[in-house]
Formats: sequence, C-alpha cells, structure tokens
Amino acid sequence: MEKRYSYLIVVLCLLLASQSCKESSSSSKDNKTNILIPGAPETPETPETPETPEIPTESLSWGDSHKLSADGITEAESPAVAIDEDGNVMAIWVEETAYGSIFAAYKKPNDQHWQDAIQLDDGSEKVHTNHFYRNTSIAMNGGVAFAAWSQEVDGITSIHVNRFDGNQWGFPMKLDGQGSGDAYKPTIVVDEGGNATVVWVQEQENEEPYLILSAIYSNDTQSWSNTVSISTAESTTRRSHVSMELLLSPSSIPTIIWASITEESNSLYISEQVQNTWTNPEQIASGVIDSMSLTFMGDTNEPVVAWSEVVELNDTNRYIIEVLHRLNSKWATIPLIDNEQHIGYSPDIEATPDGGLILIWSKEGDAYVRHFAKDGGWQKPISLWGLGAGDPIVKVDKFGRAIAIWRNSHTYESHYTPGGTWSRATKRFGVPPFVGYNSGEKHSLVINKSGQAAAIWINGDDSYYNAGVALFR
Repeated sequence: MEKRYSYLIVVLCLLLASQSCKESSSSSKDNKTNILIPGAPETPETPETPETPEIPTESLSWGDSHKLSADGITEAESPAVAIDEDGNVMAIWVEETAYGSIFAAYKKPNDQHWQDAIQLDDGSEKVHTNHFYRNTSIAMNGGVAFAAWSQEVDGITSIHVNRFDGNQWGFPMKLDGQGSGDAYKPTIVVDEGGNATVVWVQEQENEEPYLILSAIYSNDTQSWSNTVSISTAESTTRRSHVSMELLLSPSSIPTIIWASITEESNSLYISEQVQNTWTNPEQIASGVIDSMSLTFMGDTNEPVVAWSEVVELNDTNRYIIEVLHRLNSKWATIPLIDNEQHIGYSPDIEATPDGGLILIWSKEGDAYVRHFAKDGGWQKPISLWGLGAGDPIVKVDKFGRAIAIWRNSHTYESHYTPGGTWSRATKRFGVPPFVGYNSGEKHSLVINKSGQAAAIWINGDDSYYNAGVALFR
C-alpha cells in the first residue's frame, strides 16, 4: 500500500513539473527571451523597425522681423545666420563704417529679445565686402559657434576666424593664406564635438590659379591646424568668385564641391575630409559650370550634387539643371525627364527624411520646385509664383516639412508639409538693395531638425541697407 502511494506521489510530481515547464516556456515566448543551449547557434534578435516621426500638428509661422544693424550706417552686407538643435541662433553681418566691421547677434531659445550686437574683428583694418558674393560665414552646434570672414591686413585680404564658447566670443585670429594674394569666400562648419573646418579661395602671385585652402579647429587642443590646399594643379581655378559649397555629411564628414575654371577646362570637383585629411579631388562633371548645391540622400554619406551649366539647346545657349548621385563609389545621373522641364539656374537641393529630394531653381522669372521620391522618381515641376525669383533656397526638417525663400523686390517665402501642397508665395521680409542682375548672396536660410528656422536678409535701397532677421517657430 505504501508503495502504491509512493508511486502516485511520483506521478503527481512529474505532472506538476511538466505543467511548470509549459508555463515557463509560454512566459519565455511572451517575453521574447531566447533559451541558449550549450553548443547550439545563438538565435539573432529581430531588429526593430525605426519609427517614422509624427508630423507635429501645431502651426508654425514666422515671427516679427528684427533689425540687426545699427542706425545711421551707410551699408550692411554679407549677412549669415546659424541655428543649432536647441534653437540657439547666431547672426553675423558687415557694417560699412569708416573701416567696415563684422558684428554678431545672439538669441537664446527662450529669450524674447536678441542680445546686443558684438563686434568680432579688432577694428584695425577694413572687413572686406563684395556685392556679388558673401565674405562671411557662421556655423553653430551645441551652443558653440564659429565665424569666418575676409579682412584686410597690411593691404592684403586674409581669412579671420573667431569662436563663441556658449557664453562669449574669443579673440579674432588670422589664418595663414600660403601666399601674398587676397583670400575670399570663407565657408565654415562645426560638428557635434565642437570641431570646425573652414575653406576659402586663395589668390596667388603672378596671376597663378586660385587655390581652395582649408584649416581645421580641434576642440581637444583648442587650436587651429596648419593651412592645407584641397585643390590640386588640375582642380585650381582662375576666378576668385568661384562657386563652391561646404557641408557636413550625416556622419559629420566635411565635404566640399567647387567649380574649377581654367584656360583648358571647366569642371566640377568633390573632396571629403577623412580623419582630418582631404581626399584627392574627384572630377564628377565637366562643362560650363555655374552655381551648384550639395546634399546627402537619407542618412547615408552618399552625396547628391545639383548644378546649372550652359548647353546648346534648340540652337540657343541655355542654362539647364543637372543632378548626380553617388552610390557605392559610382556616380550616376538622376535624370530630370526632359530638357524643357529643367531649364534654369541657381539650383538648391535638399534631402528629405524618407530618402527623397526637393530641388528648387529659378526659371524665366519664377521659382520652381520638384520632388524626387525614392521609389517613384521625379514628380512634375511646381511653380511657386516667384515673380522674378532670384537665388532660391530650400531647407527641410526631420518631419519632411520644407521652407523656401527667394529674392525679388522683396524676399518671398513658401512652405510645404508632406501630404499637402506648397503655400502660395508670400512677401515676408524687407526690400533687398538692387545691385545688378546677380544681387549676390543677400539672404540666407537655415533650419534645425525640429523645424525651427531662421532667415536673414538685407533690407534697404541704393543708399541705405540694413540687416534683418526673423524666426520660424
């Protein structure tokens, strides 16, 4: 009898143990926990699909315009603006006083007013200005800002830089130009680590070709590197106002494109800074190259380049827009369907977060935009009713929302939300001074990933110019 009870107790224990294993197995499956068996291959976890950020529903609009330059000055020139991901904004411009000086104004995200303008140069020599291209540049990241500008010293125009540490500006510093000629068109970028890269065009002696030079600021050493030449003998240029653009890739790789204009050829080059060293310039196009723009498709470091060039079309020389994309080290054209649909000049191109592109350009007095879908190709061009549009700029945030501005009798603006249409062109900002067909870079537009944008422009007439700025929130 005792043996029978013992047998029943054993069976009952086995049944309870079996039920416990099932519950444990079920619980493990519910919690997606893999049970590793010694000697068996590990089961890889299924990667999570990244969530597409939901477009905010609150309305965004431009705030009131703010006059930056001082009263009574003869002229304001070369405005530039930067905004970081926290919403800090820094604007710079040049005021034509007795010498000409560069000023900066700062606005924190929660402040209602701009801080008083600060003079960045030492005031000893004239800061160089030009009606046809910008000779200032500003970049900002994590509250730290870098400014670069052209300034005369002993009769020679050189590149000067200054750093804002989040609280105050430092002392201006002149960079070595590797030659006795003048320096023009500085462009600067700064990464999340506080490291900066500046590039510029450098004149040489005896009418030798202009060089594309660069210097790097290390946040670790708090110092600037020696100046190096990006351009080679084949990729120099004979024009001081050469078209070029410097941009950080999604992985913070400084990348530059420029037009090499020599007696023998006219070509488009690209170079990237890898571990503080510039790669050999790569020729990606040839022809009568005009203005150009650079972006990076999606989250990759693969660049997309748009430019305008002169071609013979229907027995007439016309400006047309071309677009190239690099994928797996190979360049390929992103065709714009037919020539008639991409006649124009002054292109600007921006990537969208879904892997697409937005292209804007001027054509016959109008501003046109065209969307490129990753899986659907180019959509039809859209007229923004530009009324004599010049120098159009487009910027996109992480939600795919876009803002475009361009110059005419006033500075006009249009904006776009995915799933909707572009808004009708609206007169937003002041009257830019008229200084010829190419008015130079009289306005600038920047945007951070959250959709906060800042626009800066020159407002005035032939005798009195002012720098103004507005924010889009």
